Amino acid sequence: MKNQLLYLVISCSLFIACQQEKAIPASFTERINQLANRYLALGRFSGTILIAKGDQLLFHQSYGLADYVKQQAFTENTAFKIGALTKFFTAYIIEQMAKENKLNLTAQIKTYLTNFEGNHTVKDLLDQQDNSEKIGYPILGKLIEKQLDISYQQAIEKYLPPLGIHQTFFQKENTTLAKGYLFHNYRGQGLELETAPNYEEATAFSSYGLKSTAIDLWKFSLLLTNQSIHKSSYLENDGFSYTFQKDTIDNLTIIILSNRRHPVSEEIAKSIKAIYNKTSYELPLLRQPVTINPKLYADYVGIYEVNPNFQFKVIQKKDSLFTVMNGQASHLIPQSANQFYYQDFDAAIRFVQDSNGLVSKTILYNGFLNGQVVHKKTEK
Repeated sequence: MKNQLLYLVISCSLFIACQQEKAIPASFTERINQLANRYLALGRFSGTILIAKGDQLLFHQSYGLADYVKQQAFTENTAFKIGALTKFFTAYIIEQMAKENKLNLTAQIKTYLTNFEGNHTVKDLLDQQDNSEKIGYPILGKLIEKQLDISYQQAIEKYLPPLGIHQTFFQKENTTLAKGYLFHNYRGQGLELETAPNYEEATAFSSYGLKSTAIDLWKFSLLLTNQSIHKSSYLENDGFSYTFQKDTIDNLTIIILSNRRHPVSEEIAKSIKAIYNKTSYELPLLRQPVTINPKLYADYVGIYEVNPNFQFKVIQKKDSLFTVMNGQASHLIPQSANQFYYQDFDAAIRFVQDSNGLVSKTILYNGFLNGQVVHKKTEK
């Protein structure tokens, strides 16, 4: 089953999603809790959610555990690896140094780092924040150390505490850092947690190396006046994902830090914004079997074409459905009348009827709320 599913995902180049259900709990807090706990139950999220309106904290809650091996809970001081959000802090330190005349933003980097090749200015590298292929921010970290004659960690300790930011660090003793986890079928025994390896801090450095808390990020966001932020990503091999959003229109800040690699934080943030604005939103279905009428299965049987070079079959055996890929059958478990999930992978398939009530397509889901449509081949 593993090879079949991976083949399907690779062939489609999918970034695909789970079926949805309407969510209408009673209050703002209950809705956020329901949302977070649903993603926690699915293994896609574990961490902290913070919601603020300007300098007013509206919601701050943690879900799951900081360390699943030691069964350690999150605290307000539990830090998460924040990946590319590190660049905000590096840029802030550089800008403060410029105000203190410790460097010139328009000066070429080689003015300060003689081994640097090229004519890039300090500002050139600052402007490369959104391009992960560039080397600007590791160079800026070295520039900070060179001009201040202290380590990058010491620079963090110099410039952030005056802002009330005390739990953001690069390398520091006596801190509480969440453990990162992957959630997948890595041993052929079904979905389970796997402790993620640690990244190379020397490589991550001032580009991806910082750890921080939701409170510290919120405090930092208050400095970014008249600036909208929308940053969401994940650390591929480190078991962390995050969203940092600030909207200048409604002055709403949403920060989500997770010690799971699965990058659903932006998806969660979208639902949080809907909850805040009292508009409709949806929850992914639980991966729990439900009983449905087996007579429905006949409508789902058929051939579905992913692209001209790849198709798969849906077949019925007794009271069960299976997908057949490359000659191998994989059992589909019903989680609603028209959606079925795979036992060993966070993936599902939903059957969709046309205006005539006939199943004309499927939507392939792989742990996200947006799916890939695959049309059913018509009989000739």
